[in-house]
Amino acid sequence: MKKMVSIMLSTAMLFTLLTSCGGSPAPTGSDVGKSGAPTQSSSGSTSGGTFEEGMSFDVMEFVTGPSGGGWAQIGAAIADKANGYFSGFPITATTGGSVANPMVMASGEAMIGLSQGIFLSASLEGTEPYTEKVDCLRGIASLDSSLLYLVCDAGVKENTVGELIANGTKLSIGTLPAGNAADMLMDLTLAEYGTTAEALSNNSVYVADGSALTDAYSDHHFDLISLNRALPNASLTELMTGRDSKILGIEEDMAQSLAEKYDWEIITIPAGTYPGQETDVLTVGMKSVLIVRDDCPDAVAYFLAKTMYDHKDYFETVQTAYAAFDKEDMVNNLTVPVHPGAELFWKEIGLM
Repeated sequence: MKKMVSIMLSTAMLFTLLTSCGGSPAPTGSDVGKSGAPTQSSSGSTSGGTFEEGMSFDVMEFVTGPSGGGWAQIGAAIADKANGYFSGFPITATTGGSVANPMVMASGEAMIGLSQGIFLSASLEGTEPYTEKVDCLRGIASLDSSLLYLVCDAGVKENTVGELIANGTKLSIGTLPAGNAADMLMDLTLAEYGTTAEALSNNSVYVADGSALTDAYSDHHFDLISLNRALPNASLTELMTGRDSKILGIEEDMAQSLAEKYDWEIITIPAGTYPGQETDVLTVGMKSVLIVRDDCPDAVAYFLAKTMYDHKDYFETVQTAYAAFDKEDMVNNLTVPVHPGAELFWKEIGLM
């Protein structure tokens, strides 16, 4: 059993919400017809080849991440640039979280959001951490990647998960509470190896929230910590500087199997990225995904996709991780079906 030190998910899962996205009507405006598509001007001219700029919409909530975090910052930047295509600044970025956002959107409380592939897959299937299926979310663009980091004390002789298992080595393990991306990534990865965190740690797993978990690792309360971070990540550099550590890799065949099963990425952490890392380390990761409800007007979805493509250079100044992927990658690893409005934009520029 995992030993619970603290409890997360104060936002809850909203497990009792309806599975359809019928909570609130789609935004409407003076330039939008019943279908959500804009009306054409009398001159017939359009901007971007399809829709006019300067259209009016009702307020659309955009759920991002915790206050002060990376998603809150990039969400505000996305809203700012996207609002430039509309009249009246209709998109309002608010706080949220990758786990809760799909259900918040399904309830009708938000039209736009950020989440991760692992949670979008779970919401589609109605599996943990969700109890209801959500099939009303649509993709706009896949963005930066977050990796599974299995960081352990440098004194551990093994260099991969497979070597740990083969040698029967037991390590005390620390992770975030169940339902968090890091915990789910670790559990699914270990399941692919046919084992569990409890089995690797002699049935004792240290569970804590945020900084409490990293502080406990730094203080040697356990020897392996599971994290989900971008590449590179300053906080991970700090962690590995404070305690002599290394990153356990994943065998290539296991990484390939995980990528095929869950639509994850296979990612190599180059040697020298982190303190004491002398060789490349293979791991898996997943994309963060910009999503909307299926009742989002086509024009809004279109200009959201255009925003991400046309302003990527600017977003790189907000989040350095945005420099790690190409514009052409935005149509891959969406997990959920692409929204028709976004699809129209991606087809116009030849990516679909």
